[in-house]
Amino acid sequence: MNINEDFDLTYVTVDSLAEGVGSSQITPLISRLSKTGLKINLISFEKKTPLNTLTNHFNSLGVFWVALPFGSNGAIGGIERLNTLRRTIPSTRLIHARSDIPAVSGIASGKAPVLWDVRSLWSDQRLVIGTSGWNTLTARAARILENVAAKKSLAMSTLTAAVVPILEQRHRHIPTIRDVNPTCVQTSIFLPTPMPEGQMT
Repeated sequence: MNINEDFDLTYVTVDSLAEGVGSSQITPLISRLSKTGLKINLISFEKKTPLNTLTNHFNSLGVFWVALPFGSNGAIGGIERLNTLRRTIPSTRLIHARSDIPAVSGIASGKAPVLWDVRSLWSDQRLVIGTSGWNTLTARAARILENVAAKKSLAMSTLTAAVVPILEQRHRHIPTIRDVNPTCVQTSIFLPTPMPEGQMT
């Protein structure tokens, strides 16, 4: 398969597949979707050169994986990733955009309808957890991306129904096609452990 082919689905994320949610959530999801016979294009941003084992895994499934360099942190890096994604998205029937930057990139590409995978209230989350370089001004700028995603996406999915009224209050238009998909965990890989006792620091 090559990038010039038409795809059934293009999954777009700024998360690295070699770590964190990329490893625990995105890779298993794409692996399962590939077994349905869909022609899948996967685009991610990697902070390190991907291991051959991961590359070979997607090759064996017939998934075309485009691993882009993550680049710099902060607002400038975010804008660079948005523009890179916009140019990289190929001809496809549907774009599954994980969070706001991929959603706006997909919309700007004009290649296909966008499913906005909301994940979290991204601008608020960054502000609350104190992400470096994040302040009220950058949060407002990020909210612009959220507004574009809300207005222009064909559909959206959320991790909880509780976020929908918040989005309805913030934006004049949000997608009418909606679904709630709580995050799931493969318990065969991630074993349950008891909650820690005592004072949390």
